[in-house]
Amino acid sequence: MTYLVNYVATIYFKADSSSLQEKDLEVLDKIVSMMNENPKYLAHIEGHTNNLPSDDYAERLSKARADAVIFELMEKGIDPQRLTRKALGKKQVVSKEKDHTHRKLNQRVEVKLMVRQ
Repeated sequence: MTYLVNYVATIYFKADSSSLQEKDLEVLDKIVSMMNENPKYLAHIEGHTNNLPSDDYAERLSKARADAVIFELMEKGIDPQRLTRKALGKKQVVSKEKDHTHRKLNQRVEVKLMVRQ
């Protein structure tokens, strides 16, 4: 089965955190609105970390970040059957630079709205 991605939103996290911030809730409100308007949309949530922590820690943190987004979407009324999650840890870093600015780019969750083809 193939999917067509129609929209991608990125939510950035503080280091070692899986807590959503107020500005993130606005992004999630837009996603909820789009999913309510398009009942065929599914959301695939991918959690990521920077490349500094151990593999085990990165895996757990990326899962916690994705779970935080899923929990908020479900709290806003999205059916959990329309949500999937993948914890990628540090497997798909955007930047390998180790300064704070570049690490922050990797501390993220990507929400991909897609439809089955």
